Amino acid sequence: MNNTEIVEQQQNARAIEVANKLRQIKDFSEDSYLTTCELLHEANTGDYHRAFGYATFSDWVVQGSGLGMSWRNAYYLINIWTKALKLGLTKKQLRECCVSKCKEIFSLNPDELGKEMIELVETAPGMTLEEVKVVVAKLKCCEGEEPALYMTLKLSASIKETLAEAFELCRRQYGSVETENGVVDISDSKVMELICVSYIQDPHNNNQE
Repeated sequence: MNNTEIVEQQQNARAIEVANKLRQIKDFSEDSYLTTCELLHEANTGDYHRAFGYATFSDWVVQGSGLGMSWRNAYYLINIWTKALKLGLTKKQLRECCVSKCKEIFSLNPDELGKEMIELVETAPGMTLEEVKVVVAKLKCCEGEEPALYMTLKLSASIKETLAEAFELCRRQYGSVETENGVVDISDSKVMELICVSYIQDPHNNNQE
């Protein structure tokens, strides 16, 4: 057996190990969430999908991983870990920060606001989620983005199901977008904008009679 075959055999063994670890994660604790981000990142960068006979990582996530996860969600989690590595942040720091706050912080661009993101991760444990959102919104304005506004909607269960179905239909028709962090789904705010514009532009809704 030559060196190439040995390396391939070792990689395949690690691919199986990572896949098994991902399937064993059943809860949604802070640590398990971050572990999922870490393992998916390794599986993606290591092309572990090839060990299971899949042409792409996305195909393996949806068809062969058994995670019950969309490829969009997988790339979202991978993006969190990619940015954490880029900024040199540890799992301990992320755990102390809290996942919900990490999600807000890692929506920022580390190439433009890396220093600010690190500082925010370090100070976030002493802040509320709303306070973190305010800081992130201000930083996004510095990046040239429009300031973010937050709306709270009270929905019945049936309306929520209708809303989710409409959002998914809009996303399928619009398609994914290419960003510097990879292929991602359009945001909830973009979906709302597209649905509202469609309603406004529908001539049946503007009949004066």
